[in-house]
Amino acid sequence: MSSYRYMISALLKLGLNQSDAEVYICLAIKGKQRVNDLTNIFGWHKRRIYFSLSRLKTMGIVFKSSERPATFSALSLENLLNLFTEKRLEQAYAAQLKRSEVLSYWQSLTTSKNPNPNRQH
Repeated sequence: MSSYRYMISALLKLGLNQSDAEVYICLAIKGKQRVNDLTNIFGWHKRRIYFSLSRLKTMGIVFKSSERPATFSALSLENLLNLFTEKRLEQAYAAQLKRSEVLSYWQSLTTSKNPNPNRQH
């Protein structure tokens, strides 16, 4: 498997779609790019580029400059991996808290021996 295909696959597993992964890799390797530059590189319609950049910005892994025309740059791969790791850890912590809450309610329900407390036996 080529390095490019491996990186696309890895980014897909992190939750990016194909277009977003390709745009991210391009920005991470080439540095700041304008939308016209990206359109020329990929041969895609500007709308597709803007959608991808918008999603990547929302994720916090692409940044837009204030200059005109705007340029876009990407978070380094190491920082991207740190960001996704932190998000996964936060999700795992939230799941653990929810698990504890669910188990507590389950214990209360099973102790009462009434599977439907809204109905009287």
